[in-house]
Amino acid sequence: MYVQNTKQAKFFQTVTRKLIKIQKGSLIVAGDLNVALEPDLDCSLGQDVLLFLDAVQSVEVTIPEAAVVGKTGSTVTLPCLYKTSVGSHFVLEWRFATGSTQTSSGSQIYYYTNGNSYKPGSQYDRLSISQNPPTTGIASIQLSNIRSSDSGSYVCEVSNPPDFSGTGSGMIKLTVLVPPSTPNCQLNGKTIAGRDVTLTCNSSGVPPPIYKWSFVGSKVPLLPSMMENQITGNLLLTNLSQAISGTYQCVASNEMGNANCEITITVTTMALLYEDPNKQLSAESAMRTLKHPVEDYIAEFKHWSEETL
Repeated sequence: MYVQNTKQAKFFQTVTRKLIKIQKGSLIVAGDLNVALEPDLDCSLGQDVLLFLDAVQSVEVTIPEAAVVGKTGSTVTLPCLYKTSVGSHFVLEWRFATGSTQTSSGSQIYYYTNGNSYKPGSQYDRLSISQNPPTTGIASIQLSNIRSSDSGSYVCEVSNPPDFSGTGSGMIKLTVLVPPSTPNCQLNGKTIAGRDVTLTCNSSGVPPPIYKWSFVGSKVPLLPSMMENQITGNLLLTNLSQAISGTYQCVASNEMGNANCEITITVTTMALLYEDPNKQLSAESAMRTLKHPVEDYIAEFKHWSEETL
């Protein structure tokens, strides 16, 4: 927009006038501008003449919710609003970056231009635009039957040449909640009386599950000699005795549900190991100690203990 005083102007006369710019709702002086007057301009006007040119507007994208959380299998809306005067060059684009991928390297999942919509991403059959066509200021999209692979960053970008100023894009973080998977219970160590062993429990889910161990059949969930870590899922059994032989259950849980696994241990004493005919040192070989020197017995027992214990 230009302000031009034409009281003394002559045809084709070049004059210098102030350039007036609209910025954030206010009129500001943006500098001087040389203006050539039109030949048919009425120079007898005794007042200022305002000349309006095509104004360049800004594009403003707003994200009402920067983080969206949804349960596996549900439908979520990723909100995106914008302000601009939609023209023939208007373009709306959505991009998706999974995990730690940079948003600039994200893949295109939705594209609108010239009245046509395109969905080139793998989510095409579960993705829909909230308002079709998205030319009235609402650029939100919906994702149905969401799954863990949908978690990540989504970028909504609006361009409307020649409107290049303003904030033309915004980002939303989507987190898909997933119930715990069936955990895996394992034993680390040998269940020999007097020793320590660790029971492990591993599961996946979003948010990460917490773990709870119990001694099946016991009046109390865990005995004083058992130390549980609910974050890692480990259960330490110290100073083993036959009294803690039995079945142990681990339950992995988060706000989406729970899952469990069980493991059974049998604590064996040294005497039982020595007498067990299935062990490397059989009862028959043990009897040979009566017929051989003590030194031979000690050497054989040492070899057996290194292999077995």
